[in-house]
Amino acid sequence: MRLPLFKPLLLVALALACVGVAAPATAQSNAFRASKVHLGAGLGYFSYYGPRDLTQARSRSNDITRSSSAGVLLGSFPLNRHLFFRGMVGTTSLNADSLLGTAETNEFLTERLYFFEPEVVYVPGALRESRVMPYIYTGFGALMADPFRRRQQPNTPGTGQIGPERTVWALPIGAGLDVAFTPRVSAFVDASYRFNFSYVANTESRVHDINPHNTSLVMAGLRWGLGARRVRVPIAQAPPPPLPPAIEIPPYQPPITRPDPRPRRCELTELNTIYFNVGQIVIAGQSRGLLDANVQAIKLNAGCCIEIVGYTDTETGAEAVRVSQARAQALYDAYVQAGVDPSKLRLRAGGIGPNSCSKGEGPGCPRNRRVESRPAACQAVQDVGNN
Repeated sequence: MRLPLFKPLLLVALALACVGVAAPATAQSNAFRASKVHLGAGLGYFSYYGPRDLTQARSRSNDITRSSSAGVLLGSFPLNRHLFFRGMVGTTSLNADSLLGTAETNEFLTERLYFFEPEVVYVPGALRESRVMPYIYTGFGALMADPFRRRQQPNTPGTGQIGPERTVWALPIGAGLDVAFTPRVSAFVDASYRFNFSYVANTESRVHDINPHNTSLVMAGLRWGLGARRVRVPIAQAPPPPLPPAIEIPPYQPPITRPDPRPRRCELTELNTIYFNVGQIVIAGQSRGLLDANVQAIKLNAGCCIEIVGYTDTETGAEAVRVSQARAQALYDAYVQAGVDPSKLRLRAGGIGPNSCSKGEGPGCPRNRRVESRPAACQAVQDVGNN
């Protein structure tokens, strides 16, 4: 079986390239792909490959290739994310009367042809809602010659002569490309080959000697989308609020003096505040740098003790006290693990933080989900803890 499709496939490849390049970047593909029904019309290039005379077995001498223009109407609707159902009807006329001899009979070459095809179209899921959508399809169809019996040449079973056949079943296999230009209009190009496998109502004894012909169709046209379906738009999650910049703590410069028997003074005025995520009592990974800077400053300032005060934002009552206490305890444990003397640490639950936040800062109030480290002279911190 010959498949002389080089020229039609070359034309399709050029058309696909031109349509893809010419498609505007502003095409609203999502609105078009969300349509419930698509109707289309196109013009094509229909080709016949098969015997000249259907009453004779197909051979090298009894073989012909004939092409002509065709008109096509299409309708489709989605079945799921990957599949569409498409119906296609078309007509053409090969007008090959002058090419056949007086004894040769083939209504598919001499009469007007009509083809009807229900098809299943497959689209890759990743490209289902893209502006440029490739697809492949197959189905089951029929090609009819002179269905309205303009020329009366009935088949006469039992005479030993195979009469003219008017209908043949076909298995189409094709591929195409659809490009959305506006929310309601797209352009498509399409190429397919039809394997015709049985003539209808052919009951002659020599039917096994007859090889059905095959056909191809290359077409291009426009589609219109009707009735938009609702498209799910994912809700973007707000990113967590950024952490405030780290406070630059100057390194401690010990004075060159004789030891002072009086209690040491605390030279630190403030330390980094540690922030927590919503509902969390574990120090976030992005706060580790701030924690390390605090540890270094505390170790360099031996005269400082630290009051650790935890806060929360959304909890109330006893729950607010519990969460703020747990956050303060988390920072206390981190200081101790880093080598800070626990006798210089005091912790306290501050409950709900005093800051007020706007709605745009994120869920809850990020500035109140924190633990403060308040440096002071050790005597002052111990007095606060005793009270």
